[in-house]
Amino acid sequence: FFSSRRRHTRYGTVTGVQTCALPIFHIVNLLSPLDQLAIITFDDQVEIIHQAAPVDADYKESARRRIMNIRTGNRTNLSDGWLLGCDQIAAHPLERALQRCLLLTDGLANLGITDPEVLSAHSRQLHDRGISTTTFGVGADYNEFLLEQMANNGGGNYYFIQDPEDIPDLFRTELDELTTITAANTTVSVNLPNKVKTVPIGNWKIAQLEDRLDIFLGDIPANQERKAFFKLVCPPMEDQKSINLNAEISARGELGESLTANSSLTLAYGTEEEVMNTSPDFSVVSGAASVIVADAARLALQLERDRNYSEAKRTLQNALLEHEMDLPPSERLEYERLLQRIEVGLSPLMRKFAHDTTYTSSRSMPRRMPRDPKQPKSK
Repeated sequence: FFSSRRRHTRYGTVTGVQTCALPIFHIVNLLSPLDQLAIITFDDQVEIIHQAAPVDADYKESARRRIMNIRTGNRTNLSDGWLLGCDQIAAHPLERALQRCLLLTDGLANLGITDPEVLSAHSRQLHDRGISTTTFGVGADYNEFLLEQMANNGGGNYYFIQDPEDIPDLFRTELDELTTITAANTTVSVNLPNKVKTVPIGNWKIAQLEDRLDIFLGDIPANQERKAFFKLVCPPMEDQKSINLNAEISARGELGESLTANSSLTLAYGTEEEVMNTSPDFSVVSGAASVIVADAARLALQLERDRNYSEAKRTLQNALLEHEMDLPPSERLEYERLLQRIEVGLSPLMRKFAHDTTYTSSRSMPRRMPRDPKQPKSK
């Protein structure tokens, strides 16, 4: 599905399959004449079910009739369907509108552009042009790593949908979030002193320049937090006794106004004894550990999917050994269980369940709790 919505001024496009006909009805009913919506389906063919238009009573009646005629195909031309939806958004701009594509699929991209890196690059370019992408994967047969990468680079969210019956609730969650956004296109820019390098962690979209790190935190609803972590690689002390970091947070307000805030941090060099006697901020240490281990777990899941079980186990095990004392006990236990499962191989559904946990942890988001599917006894 593709959609974009904004309080007072909204816009949207939707792409779907037969199993999602009822959810399309649901999203149409959630929108109002202040929203614009286009409905597009894709399988081996791509079809505009309804052109972009305000979602008034006539639109809803027309859309309901056309949705009933949606039929499934045998293949998944995800790229052409998604890009056509983005074209619909670009062709019908609204002033101060939040433009977002909601892409929903239950299959692997096997027609059109199928390379994850190319699709991710397109998603990044579209986000740079003001069109963000949220992805929804249904069931066990889609590529969760592709959909997460598209959402990360596209400035949106990724959702794992275990049961199609959950789609309406997750759509409502996404739309409710969009209508309460108070800081759009939020970016943290950290100016780096000479010879200081950064190592970002987590799955936020970033731009790393010689003297600056930009972290794109996307659109932030009211009463929500965003946390981003990164490591600093600093030069030897030599003549300087400290390093000064300056950061600027920029965003767009509800009326399109520019929002900015600035902050600074001074890091002092110290002897090994001074460092050992300094109390760390355990909330930062624990938060960073959660993100680092989640990143390692996501990589381990990709290796496991490729049947590289020994390397998958080693990747997660090394991260746990390094950071287990800083992880909350519940997370540590969860990753230890995942480690045992990786050794015997995961079912596609179980892999998506585990991947969804790494996604929320990597973004320091509250855990989503899809039902834990049964694990098979062998590979």
